[in-house]
Amino acid sequence: MKKESEYDFVINLGDDLPEPQLPEQGEEPQFKVVDRKEDSPTSEEAREFVGGDWEIVNLRNGDQLIVNGEGRLSGLPINEEASKLYYGWVVGNAIHLKGGAKWR
Repeated sequence: MKKESEYDFVINLGDDLPEPQLPEQGEEPQFKVVDRKEDSPTSEEAREFVGGDWEIVNLRNGDQLIVNGEGRLSGLPINEEASKLYYGWVVGNAIHLKGGAKWR
């Protein structure tokens, strides 16, 4: 069995992230629902919507969220609608992909 000290190189990347902030009134992040394949965004459209490099988050029900991969580092505000689906903090603009719109 390995001693705990042998794992000193392991860090928790979440330790240094800023706490997510509630949005200011009138500045709430956008939330878009897409459920048809023909309406599914391209990679570039997703990047434009979320405001940077995107990341796919798989939801418990099989749906997907496209979010800004560095949203917390950038200090983006909480997206309350997306956070309810994820059961955790989602910040910035988000796209909810359902059914045929999901990326493979």
